[in-house]
Amino acid sequence: MDYLGNSFVPQGWTVEGLSMSSAIFHTQQTVETYASEGYSWQRLTTFPNIRVNAVTVAVEGEVGHMFSYLFKMSGTKNKGNRMEKYLGGGYSWVPAENYYFSEARNEYYCLFRLGKSLRRGLRANMDMAWDWGDLYKSFGVRLSAKYKIRFIREQGKCNYDDEVVFSFESPRRRHK
Repeated sequence: MDYLGNSFVPQGWTVEGLSMSSAIFHTQQTVETYASEGYSWQRLTTFPNIRVNAVTVAVEGEVGHMFSYLFKMSGTKNKGNRMEKYLGGGYSWVPAENYYFSEARNEYYCLFRLGKSLRRGLRANMDMAWDWGDLYKSFGVRLSAKYKIRFIREQGKCNYDDEVVFSFESPRRRHK
Protein backbone atom coordinates (compact mmCIF):
# COMPACT_ATOMS: atom_id res chain seq x y z
CA MET A 1 0.00 0.00 0.00
CA ASP A 2 1.35 3.43 -0.97
CA TYR A 3 0.57 5.62 2.04
CA LEU A 4 2.54 8.70 0.94
CA GLY A 5 1.39 8.43 -2.69
CA ASN A 6 -2.16 9.09 -1.45
CA SER A 7 -3.71 5.91 -2.65
CA PHE A 8 -4.71 5.42 0.99
CA VAL A 9 -4.74 8.76 2.90
CA PRO A 10 -5.34 11.87 0.73
CA GLN A 11 -3.72 14.49 3.00
CA GLY A 12 -1.91 12.12 5.34
CA TRP A 13 1.54 12.80 6.77
CA THR A 14 1.41 16.58 6.21
CA VAL A 15 1.03 19.67 8.36
CA GLU A 16 0.30 22.96 6.57
CA GLY A 17 1.50 21.46 3.29
CA LEU A 18 4.86 20.20 4.58
CA SER A 19 6.00 16.63 5.18
CA MET A 20 5.86 15.09 8.66
CA SER A 21 7.51 11.84 7.60
CA SER A 22 10.83 12.88 6.04
CA ALA A 23 12.27 16.06 4.59
CA ILE A 24 13.50 14.00 1.64
CA PHE A 25 9.91 13.37 0.48
CA HIS A 26 8.67 16.58 -1.14
CA THR A 27 5.07 17.76 -0.95
CA GLN A 28 3.27 19.77 -3.66
CA GLN A 29 4.06 22.96 -1.76
CA THR A 30 7.79 22.12 -1.73
CA VAL A 31 7.92 21.06 -5.39
CA GLU A 32 6.06 24.19 -6.54
CA THR A 33 8.77 26.25 -4.83
CA TYR A 34 11.57 24.89 -7.02
CA ALA A 35 9.88 23.56 -10.18
CA SER A 36 10.24 25.82 -13.20
CA GLU A 37 7.26 27.20 -15.02
CA GLY A 38 6.25 25.19 -18.06
CA TYR A 39 6.09 21.88 -16.23
CA SER A 40 2.68 20.32 -15.86
CA TRP A 41 1.25 18.93 -12.62
CA GLN A 42 -1.80 16.76 -12.40
CA ARG A 43 -2.01 17.52 -8.66
CA LEU A 44 -3.23 14.02 -7.93
CA THR A 45 -1.10 13.51 -4.84
CA THR A 46 0.14 15.52 -1.88
CA PHE A 47 3.62 14.01 -2.36
CA PRO A 48 4.73 14.38 -6.01
CA ASN A 49 8.30 13.30 -5.11
CA ILE A 50 8.45 10.05 -3.10
CA ARG A 51 10.57 7.86 -5.37
CA VAL A 52 13.92 8.81 -3.84
CA ASN A 53 17.23 7.00 -3.45
CA ALA A 54 19.23 8.59 -0.63
CA VAL A 55 22.53 8.11 1.19
CA THR A 56 23.48 9.94 4.40
CA VAL A 57 26.90 10.08 6.04
CA ALA A 58 27.39 11.65 9.48
CA VAL A 59 30.30 12.27 11.84
CA GLU A 60 29.77 13.46 15.41
CA GLY A 61 32.17 13.94 18.28
CA GLU A 62 33.66 16.08 21.01
CA VAL A 63 36.96 17.87 21.51
CA GLY A 64 37.54 17.70 25.24
CA HIS A 65 34.39 18.46 27.19
CA MET A 66 34.03 21.99 25.84
CA PHE A 67 33.37 21.64 22.10
CA SER A 68 31.16 19.31 20.09
CA TYR A 69 30.74 18.95 16.34
CA LEU A 70 28.36 17.30 13.90
CA PHE A 71 28.74 16.97 10.14
CA LYS A 72 25.99 15.40 8.01
CA MET A 73 25.79 15.07 4.27
CA SER A 74 23.02 13.48 2.22
CA GLY A 75 22.75 12.88 -1.48
CA THR A 76 19.43 12.08 -3.15
CA LYS A 77 18.29 10.95 -6.58
CA ASN A 78 14.71 12.20 -7.02
CA LYS A 79 12.42 10.37 -9.43
CA GLY A 80 9.00 11.83 -8.63
CA ASN A 81 5.84 9.76 -8.19
CA ARG A 82 4.25 7.16 -10.46
CA MET A 83 0.77 8.69 -10.10
CA GLU A 84 2.06 12.03 -11.42
CA LYS A 85 4.31 10.46 -14.08
CA TYR A 86 1.49 8.87 -16.07
CA LEU A 87 -1.73 10.50 -17.25
CA GLY A 88 -4.77 9.65 -15.19
CA GLY A 89 -2.78 8.80 -12.08
CA GLY A 90 -1.18 5.57 -13.16
CA TYR A 91 -4.26 4.09 -14.82
CA SER A 92 -2.51 4.34 -18.17
CA TRP A 93 1.07 3.99 -19.32
CA VAL A 94 0.98 7.23 -21.29
CA PRO A 95 3.60 9.59 -19.77
CA ALA A 96 2.46 13.05 -18.74
CA GLU A 97 3.79 15.79 -21.00
CA ASN A 98 6.59 17.97 -19.55
CA TYR A 99 6.79 15.87 -16.38
CA TYR A 100 9.33 17.55 -14.06
CA PHE A 101 10.92 14.28 -12.92
CA SER A 102 11.04 12.60 -16.33
CA GLU A 103 14.82 12.53 -15.74
CA ALA A 104 16.09 11.81 -12.22
CA ARG A 105 17.22 14.98 -10.42
CA ASN A 106 20.04 14.97 -7.89
CA GLU A 107 20.10 17.07 -4.72
CA TYR A 108 22.68 17.33 -1.91
CA TYR A 109 22.16 18.46 1.66
CA CYS A 110 24.92 19.38 4.12
CA LEU A 111 24.86 20.40 7.82
CA PHE A 112 27.74 21.46 10.06
CA ARG A 113 27.10 22.13 13.78
CA LEU A 114 29.62 23.46 16.26
CA GLY A 115 28.66 23.55 19.94
CA LYS A 116 30.38 24.97 23.01
CA SER A 117 29.61 24.44 26.68
CA LEU A 118 29.72 27.88 28.26
CA ARG A 119 29.09 26.82 31.85
CA ARG A 120 27.15 24.16 33.68
CA GLY A 121 23.81 23.70 31.93
CA LEU A 122 24.39 26.41 29.30
CA ARG A 123 25.35 25.49 25.74
CA ALA A 124 25.65 27.56 22.55
CA ASN A 125 25.40 26.10 19.04
CA MET A 126 26.02 27.40 15.56
CA ASP A 127 24.54 25.49 12.61
CA MET A 128 25.39 26.07 8.97
CA ALA A 129 23.33 24.25 6.36
CA TRP A 130 23.40 24.35 2.60
CA ASP A 131 21.56 22.51 -0.14
CA TRP A 132 22.48 22.39 -3.82
CA GLY A 133 21.73 20.38 -6.90
CA ASP A 134 19.16 20.13 -9.67
CA LEU A 135 16.20 21.13 -7.49
CA TYR A 136 17.23 24.24 -5.55
CA LYS A 137 20.05 26.05 -3.79
CA SER A 138 19.79 27.16 -0.19
CA PHE A 139 22.06 28.34 2.62
CA GLY A 140 21.27 29.15 6.23
CA VAL A 141 22.90 29.86 9.56
CA ARG A 142 21.25 29.27 12.93
CA LEU A 143 22.50 30.36 16.33
CA SER A 144 20.96 28.73 19.38
CA ALA A 145 21.43 28.66 23.12
CA LYS A 146 20.17 25.93 25.39
CA TYR A 147 19.95 26.01 29.16
CA LYS A 148 19.15 22.94 31.25
CA ILE A 149 17.82 23.19 34.76
CA ARG A 150 18.17 20.01 36.78
CA PHE A 151 15.92 19.10 39.64
CA ILE A 152 16.96 16.19 41.81
CA ARG A 153 14.26 14.73 44.01
CA GLU A 154 14.59 11.97 46.50
CA GLN A 155 11.75 9.54 46.68
CA GLY A 156 12.51 6.71 48.99
CA LYS A 157 16.06 5.67 48.16
CA CYS A 158 16.01 6.62 44.47
CA ASN A 159 17.11 9.89 42.84
CA TYR A 160 15.25 11.21 39.81
CA ASP A 161 16.66 13.78 37.40
CA ASP A 162 14.23 16.10 35.66
CA GLU A 163 15.38 18.45 32.92
CA VAL A 164 13.72 21.63 31.75
CA VAL A 165 15.22 22.88 28.50
CA PHE A 166 14.93 26.46 27.25
CA SER A 167 16.18 27.19 23.77
CA PHE A 168 16.24 30.07 21.32
CA GLU A 169 16.83 29.61 17.61
CA SER A 170 17.17 32.16 14.86
CA PRO A 171 15.08 31.31 11.75
CA ARG A 172 16.65 29.56 8.76
CA ARG A 173 15.99 31.12 5.37
CA ARG A 174 15.44 29.11 2.20
CA HIS A 175 16.10 30.50 -1.27
CA LYS A 176 15.25 29.16 -4.68
